[in-house]
Amino acid sequence: MLTPRNASKWETSPFRKNLRIFFTITVSFSGLTVGRVKYLQVESEWGCGSLPDMEWMNFRHKSLALLTCSVLVWAGCGSGEPEQQETAGVYEPLPPGTVNFSDHIAPVIFENCAECHRPGQAAPFSLLTYEDVRKRSQQIMEVTQSGYMPPWLPDQPAGTFLNERILTATEKGLIKQWHEDGAPEGDPDDVPPLPDFPEGWQMGEPDMVLRLKEPFPIPAEGNDIYRNFVIPVEEMPELKFVRTVDFRPLNPRVVHHMVLLADLTTSSRDLDAGDELPGFPGIMSLTQARLPFGQFHGWTPGKEPYPGTQGISWPLQTPIDLVLQAHMQTTGKPEELQVEIGLYFAGEEPVYRPYPLVFRNKVIDIPPGESAHHIKASFQLPVDAQVLSVYPHAHYLARDMEATAHLADGTSLTLLSIPEWDFDWQDEYRYPGDRTVMLPAGTVIEFDYTYDNSAENPQNPSNPPVRVQYGQNATDEMAELMLQLLTRSPEDLMTLDQYAQYNALLTEIQTTQWKLESSPDDLSLRNLLATYYMDINDLDRAGQQFDLVLSAPAERLEANFEENIYATVTAAQIHFQKAEFDQAEELFSRAASLYSDSTNTTARAQIEFYRAELDSEKQQTDEAIAHYRKAVELEPEFADSWNAMAWMYLDRAPAGESEDGDLALQAATKAVELTERQYGPYLLTLGRVHEKLQQWDQAIAIYRETINLARELGEEQQIQRIQELIANIDLMRNQQ
Repeated sequence: MLTPRNASKWETSPFRKNLRIFFTITVSFSGLTVGRVKYLQVESEWGCGSLPDMEWMNFRHKSLALLTCSVLVWAGCGSGEPEQQETAGVYEPLPPGTVNFSDHIAPVIFENCAECHRPGQAAPFSLLTYEDVRKRSQQIMEVTQSGYMPPWLPDQPAGTFLNERILTATEKGLIKQWHEDGAPEGDPDDVPPLPDFPEGWQMGEPDMVLRLKEPFPIPAEGNDIYRNFVIPVEEMPELKFVRTVDFRPLNPRVVHHMVLLADLTTSSRDLDAGDELPGFPGIMSLTQARLPFGQFHGWTPGKEPYPGTQGISWPLQTPIDLVLQAHMQTTGKPEELQVEIGLYFAGEEPVYRPYPLVFRNKVIDIPPGESAHHIKASFQLPVDAQVLSVYPHAHYLARDMEATAHLADGTSLTLLSIPEWDFDWQDEYRYPGDRTVMLPAGTVIEFDYTYDNSAENPQNPSNPPVRVQYGQNATDEMAELMLQLLTRSPEDLMTLDQYAQYNALLTEIQTTQWKLESSPDDLSLRNLLATYYMDINDLDRAGQQFDLVLSAPAERLEANFEENIYATVTAAQIHFQKAEFDQAEELFSRAASLYSDSTNTTARAQIEFYRAELDSEKQQTDEAIAHYRKAVELEPEFADSWNAMAWMYLDRAPAGESEDGDLALQAATKAVELTERQYGPYLLTLGRVHEKLQQWDQAIAIYRETINLARELGEEQQIQRIQELIANIDLMRNQQ
């Protein structure tokens, strides 16, 4: 059936609102339906806008909840400077021969290294004894002096972020001096006790524990493995809200890092089903899987689980597929990966909703040999916002990363500084609650990433270097920044969302224009650019791109039938919206001719529907009815065409019983039946038909049924409107 299930049950017919979207359905045969969810946007990305329907906040106290966000968060968080701990400066050496393992080195190793460097964990060797540490003293000295270990990428002052892994200048100096002095042991009795490493879940027993459907086999040797594992969560009787997530790999040695995504569609499980092994490959999920409502849940060795923030959680909308992205490494012997994922539910509904702002630059073209290629992007905040966390993303060529907030008063704040990016240690960086960053409206957030595509870059996946462009594979590159933000009010959140979606569309326009520079004859790119222009309501530029498509040589149009028909119909819709009816009629007729011999009855019905809509606008009722009738002959379940046809018959019918009135009743009844009496506008049409036929009791019965539907959805304005219709019927009865 062609009626959109995710459209509001009270909005105007979606065919009248956006004809372009539903023609895309007919051309692609499968429509915009992906699994369980039907999208109304070309790109509905969980970090860059909203989930389909935006209904997740419709739990009982939406406005109050978001308003409470303003009071609790903005009143309770500050923007104090990070506590200046001793990470820089000069180490004052102790007298020669006095630095030993027991008194000086063991406390540093146990506090900063032993969490991972112990039996059964991800690190390749243990550092729990003097002998363990002594025989690797030079390696330990080198990796700590360089900052490679402990793994922590930002170089901002200690205290800037939560759960930092930073050694002080004194700790680094002690390790260096100890190694240079011959790594003496000291008194073994003075070694501090080993840390108490908790067994099981570090935050207590989760409310729900999920596992991979089956273990994944890892060979003894070979390259690192990037895999995405689908974990279905079946439908639950009540909506739960996830406060935080913890991970427990049963064999941590094989895991480098993991990230949890969520997919409300079947796109991930479809890829999973097409692979013989558990999961499907790739460092990025080429599916609809996204960070769940902008919440980052990841695991790296030694990372402390984040308990979550009071009042922030995300809805576990079941049924849903969680997708675990895992970076695995070989150990020299055959292994298996099995992971348990613990979900911790909030005891109450979310008090406020953070916004996941993502902006990116896709115009990436890095020549081989270039060692300092800069890629930038920016976003201007339309409202005041509080930054809770930052999460950068790039691949192996990125070296230096800077994210800066330029305030309207001319001052600048460093949000993130990473002088040596390492893709394998990517993470989210969260500010402490009392030191989150407040940014006023008008602030421009900018990132500047530097890429090294030379042979001297040890991380370069290509040897010799090759030209690298944007893409999601390991050998491609990306440049994006995600910030988790809080706004002062629900209205500000909506404004931020609108600006972010608009900015994302401008990014796609810029990217598509760049691609067309090298492929000007690519009709699919032309159509895509036109579509993006339509999304920002620039119909003139969209029409220009469609005209370029339709002016292509006939043989190219014939070879690209779908691009030809899409440009034809969508250009017709643009003329329709601009009230240029003659041009629209010419293009719709051309589309019908292109499809005259096609077995695609859905597309043919869609075109007949558009032609009927055009006739309706031109007040050509008979012609409109003929085209609506042809549409339902081709697609008998075309509910919107049945409903529109009912209105045409109704406009032509006199008051009381008539042939046109009966035909209107048949068409309206069919539309209601096709939507299982669950689509408000169609019920209202049926009620109006009964009213025109002066079948008062039937009309009132339908209106009351519609009121019950509206009451279930909390649509008070619609209830009032329908009650007025009933009152009007009573008035007409009295007048008779």
